[in-house]
Amino acid sequence: MHLDRRAVLASLSAVGLAGLPLGSKATGAGAVRVRRSISGMRPDDPDIQALRRAIPLMRRSGAWEAQVVVHGDMSNRQHTSWRFLPWHRLLLARFEAIVAQVSGKADFALPYWDWGRDPFPKLFFDDPVFRMKNRTAPRTLIMDSGWFTAKLDDPFETYFGAPRLGDGGPRYCAGSAEWSGHNLAHGYIGGDMNDLRRAPNDPIFWLHHANVDRCWALWRRRNPDEVYPKAWRDEVLGGFVGVDGKPAPTATAGSTTDTIAFGYVYPHDETLPLILEPPTGPLGPRGERQSFVLRPETANAGVIDIPAIQAATRGAGFVEIECEPHRPSLVSVTAHRSTDGVEVFRDTIFAVPMGICFEAAAYRIDLSRALQASAGAGVRVRIETSSIRGTRGRYRGAAIRRAIVDVEI
Repeated sequence: MHLDRRAVLASLSAVGLAGLPLGSKATGAGAVRVRRSISGMRPDDPDIQALRRAIPLMRRSGAWEAQVVVHGDMSNRQHTSWRFLPWHRLLLARFEAIVAQVSGKADFALPYWDWGRDPFPKLFFDDPVFRMKNRTAPRTLIMDSGWFTAKLDDPFETYFGAPRLGDGGPRYCAGSAEWSGHNLAHGYIGGDMNDLRRAPNDPIFWLHHANVDRCWALWRRRNPDEVYPKAWRDEVLGGFVGVDGKPAPTATAGSTTDTIAFGYVYPHDETLPLILEPPTGPLGPRGERQSFVLRPETANAGVIDIPAIQAATRGAGFVEIECEPHRPSLVSVTAHRSTDGVEVFRDTIFAVPMGICFEAAAYRIDLSRALQASAGAGVRVRIETSSIRGTRGRYRGAAIRRAIVDVEI
């Protein structure tokens, strides 16, 4: 059957424009849908086949490019800010509804790629609908699950990041939900995925972000809704458009916390690490706060010395870097006790090349455990930047603009 552009546009115009929630009513399905891991799905699975049918039709109609353009509009402030998770949840919900309409599978559920456990989906290398010629990811790519499961214990301000504060504060501040596995996957896969303006053009983008969305669902299981600040809940998220170019309704971040509102869930994952201690929580107003500033050694390295503070219980670091325009970067953060040099903390921030969109990017990282392990001894925090793939050509590395550790006593 032949479908021309006008017919496809007409069929899509009713999808993704009717407001929220985009759940079972939007797709016409009566039951809650389950987003499954693609690693356990056969190529002829109905959901995979629905996505395979929809992509060529969306490309032909212009609906696919419309999603690319929406994501590439950085005025929506959907990256390096606490809007990252809710904005992308809305983007995926609208995309899922469009695929359901175009493919004719009303109960379509977007699969996810669990990049913390499973290799890059073979189908996305082999099938002409899903593969991309400009990717650099190896077929055997598997990312260490520690790069994101450990972040599920992070408090809200570390996991979500912060609002953009403009003058007098960080313009962009990404949380660990963004700078850990999410950024690493974009940098490793390469090609369009390494350019935020074109990333959704690679079909793996949608499965990748479904996994990011799943991680948020897992984080929510560990945290009550009370952890979401009112300012975050009141954030108005927009920038979405229908295939006819008309603006889609906005939504508040507070309306996005439960996937059931959108008609889908993720399978319960028993393999995640148990919580052995309660989350430290955000730095609160009840204690005295001290700030310690980076002492630069080079443009790409520096240290922060924190003296012995017996009662220090919580701390968070803020790192602002000037990224390479077209190369992903690593920001290595380590901490050693001042008395004996024993390492008490190590983590890596993965920075996608924000230089294509922003002048600089900032990242929030929890250092509470490092401070607790060094109580009474003092700690030296070392921050270094390098290439995500090793130095090549004239790569100079991301420059550190500033770094601060806030300690609550």
